[in-house]
Amino acid sequence: MVSELIRVGLGGAYLMALLMNNRSRVKVAKRRQAKISNSGERFVPCPIKKYQSFYLVGDWGTIKKVDGKILTQSHNYGKAIVNIRNSKQATTFTVERLVALAYLKRPAKGDELTHKIVHVNGDVDDNRAVNLMWR
Repeated sequence: MVSELIRVGLGGAYLMALLMNNRSRVKVAKRRQAKISNSGERFVPCPIKKYQSFYLVGDWGTIKKVDGKILTQSHNYGKAIVNIRNSKQATTFTVERLVALAYLKRPAKGDELTHKIVHVNGDVDDNRAVNLMWR
């Protein structure tokens, strides 16, 4: 089974998670593999004004620096988060909020913080713009 997974081209993180029988890590590793192979991802400047000149937000949920380095996403209470910083301060944002602010029509002015973001397919690890909507 292991040699067959390697033959298909699945990466080491996926293989390790599979061997450890950890379903959540398997999901994340699969998604990372898909993001790496996805060359059609569109990027726009970060929707938070303080960070626009430092970061780009992709429609597949990838956050990267303007120099091209992809940020590592960690999880807090089941949601993907990233730490972004400008020259003065660092802040933690959920990936879903950055993607929603960048690609979805915004709720009424000032209501972005009170509205919740819903994942259409129910998978909180799926932060693609087509899978998010404001509630």
